[in-house]
Amino acid sequence: MSVEDFAELRSQASDYNLKLVLAARGSGAYLADVDVTVRSLPSREVVLEHRTDGPLLLAALPAGRYEVTASFADVLPGARDTLTRVIQVPRSGLVRSVMYFDTGDEVSAESPSAYRLN
Repeated sequence: MSVEDFAELRSQASDYNLKLVLAARGSGAYLADVDVTVRSLPSREVVLEHRTDGPLLLAALPAGRYEVTASFADVLPGARDTLTRVIQVPRSGLVRSVMYFDTGDEVSAESPSAYRLN
């Protein structure tokens, strides 16, 4: 994902009510190729399945409770490769959630500042 693509995605965040950030624990290095499933609660009906191209997943969902499951293959030995969170999407506004995986990835000093977790 280019810096321009990333900036464009970030600028669109106000059009959505769920912003999921996928990053490495410790360094905050952004991750891509994460499989994300969103299920409505209590029915557990799948409302979204997506493999991310970059570190952000934006979604527009009806207000309510959801279970978000994210799976990432490149974790450290013994680390969990699947994380689950329950989130409450409000009637208005944005809910933001960060899911950290134990990968050992570091943020390169050469990485553009646009790629920093904030």
